[in-house]
Amino acid sequence: MALDKDGNLFVFGSNSYGQLGIPGRTNKINVPQKVFLSKSAGKVTDFNCGEEHSALLDSNGNVHTWGLGIDGQLGHGNKNSVQMPT
Repeated sequence: MALDKDGNLFVFGSNSYGQLGIPGRTNKINVPQKVFLSKSAGKVTDFNCGEEHSALLDSNGNVHTWGLGIDGQLGHGNKNSVQMPT
């Protein structure tokens, strides 16, 4: 994951569990792809990623997590995998 100076988040690598937030892509992504958030989310101010999950903090102070949640690492209160929020 990489964040540019304008608050745009770019992702690349394995997307086998949806951890990159690119819907419909389950293979490896070798060229960085921009992650699109809803306008209400504002800009990305920080991010973090693990092997099979990702998280971001938006400019409104909201945390978004997605990817494989089997160990509860997404913080949603269950162990389901979650797609990137739009």
